[in-house]
Amino acid sequence: MTEAQKILLQQKKAQVKHTQELKSWLPYWLPVFNAVLALRRPWSFEYFDCVKQPYFPICEAAIQQFLIGTYIPITAIIKIPDNYYVHDKMKALFPSSLLLRYMPALTTHVAWETDSALMLSQAAKTLTIPSEEEVYFFYTRFTPVLRLPFSSIGLLREEEIMNPEDLCIMALDGSWLIFRSLENEWTWGYKQPDFKTTL
Repeated sequence: MTEAQKILLQQKKAQVKHTQELKSWLPYWLPVFNAVLALRRPWSFEYFDCVKQPYFPICEAAIQQFLIGTYIPITAIIKIPDNYYVHDKMKALFPSSLLLRYMPALTTHVAWETDSALMLSQAAKTLTIPSEEEVYFFYTRFTPVLRLPFSSIGLLREEEIMNPEDLCIMALDGSWLIFRSLENEWTWGYKQPDFKTTL
């Protein structure tokens, strides 16, 4: 096998792996996305995925299969830089307090609460978030990041927002974070002054 053939084989293996990863989480994320669409309020993608150029066709095929491209041009929601910069920004500005799973160390912590509307209302009051402030809305292990008004998230029903993943709502400038874990632990607060954003 030539060196060129080895490289091609590695690329194909990586493409298959990326396709499998997409299919593993996309069915769980789509109900959230459809619920946001049903609100008929302003929203946009920060990104659906961030991939290297060879993986672009994979994401394009996945989007077309699930009709996401119907709502927004595909080229506008797949970013070529292969780092998930919003996810990375969150973890850099809000480091985890635990070793085995991500749990940001924030000032307010509420354990075992399933009333998302109540938690969002309390967080908005504590952080003085204007209802129409545009925020990042995403999940830790799902690649898509949406931008929408904070008030829109409060309109999502319990069964829509309580997805089987860690929920993250972050200010566009990274100044604050609201986080809900799989264990229904809610926490929110401002970023520590020692951390500076580069975005």
